[in-house]
Amino acid sequence: MQDWLTPAWKVVSDGCHLNRATEQLVSRAGFEIIRRNDEVDGLLVELHAAKGAPAGDDAGPAPS
Repeated sequence: MQDWLTPAWKVVSDGCHLNRATEQLVSRAGFEIIRRNDEVDGLLVELHAAKGAPAGDDAGPAPS
């Protein structure tokens, strides 16, 4: 259903894609999902995220 609605939805909602894997894209961009709020049985999802260190970057702070 999301694939079917997305073309019209993008027009009326400033380019929003209903069928985009937003949570995965946010995580891949290096953000940590801190909180997820689902509303209307998961139809609306609010993500709270914070930028963390890039994956695999455990070197700690740079020497001064």
